Amino acid sequence: MLTVLVATRNGASTLTMTLAAMQDLKIDSPWELIVVDNASTDKSCQIIKSFKKKLPLRMVAESRLGKNAALNTGLKYASGDFIVLTDDDVLPHSDWLSQLETCSADHPDFDIFGGRILPYWISNPDPIILDNAPFDSTYAITPKSVCDGPVSPGMVWGGNMAVRRKVFDASHRFNENVGPCGENYLMGSETEFTTRVYEQGFRSWFCNAALVKHIIRENQLDREWVLSRAYRNGRGWWHQQPKRGFTVPCIAGLPRCRFRVLAGEYGRLLLATLRRDSVAGFRARWQIRFLKGYLTEGWRSRNANTNRE
Repeated sequence: MLTVLVATRNGASTLTMTLAAMQDLKIDSPWELIVVDNASTDKSCQIIKSFKKKLPLRMVAESRLGKNAALNTGLKYASGDFIVLTDDDVLPHSDWLSQLETCSADHPDFDIFGGRILPYWISNPDPIILDNAPFDSTYAITPKSVCDGPVSPGMVWGGNMAVRRKVFDASHRFNENVGPCGENYLMGSETEFTTRVYEQGFRSWFCNAALVKHIIRENQLDREWVLSRAYRNGRGWWHQQPKRGFTVPCIAGLPRCRFRVLAGEYGRLLLATLRRDSVAGFRARWQIRFLKGYLTEGWRSRNANTNRE
């Protein structure tokens, strides 16, 4: 038995497309779909109910806000010994589940599996974004360089990942302080989980043949949205670094080199502005937002730890 687990909050704009695509899944093994409605205020609940007779679907409600809170609740209802996670803005290929199932059977020594995520553009993106935004951290699009085989746990992402039940049976759950929850949340939810369980001996494998497409919505094509994503990514990156501390010169407990890079990016932004170079200006702004997120989160975390002490 396979369980597909999806958490949604106000996902009505894409949820119908996602559930409709799941109707076309081709797999011989029995499977179930659990959709957790995370206190949606749009038509998500009605959309989920409309697919109950079209899919092996069970709807669960979770009023605590946060994707990871919703996933942890959904896990309580999962019957499968192989838990497949995806999002409410994803279009799976018809053989997506069968490819993940085959991959897990072929590699019994691995416990976490990631698949390739491609973009599905609702409309043509801004060329500056298309050519200069890092698609992995901005849109969770898999880099072309990732190949079949053992993979860093940080390369398995929530839009296309599967976990053997034994990982959850070992009492591992998703960190509810990380991941989508409101506007300015900490990114890196799946990375926090996969890295944490990797330290307990659970290894990750990448399966190129397991394909999904991530729906990129209109608002996500706005430059300001992309830059806000850079800030959140910087915040999450702080928590993904080794916990053993820094061996480099620091200012207030933060790596001095990061401040130097930030100053350099402000210099590049000034030069790009004077030259009216919109491409160089966008690149500099992205780096500035990322570094600000990183340093701000580092400052907050250091102060919080100091106060606890």
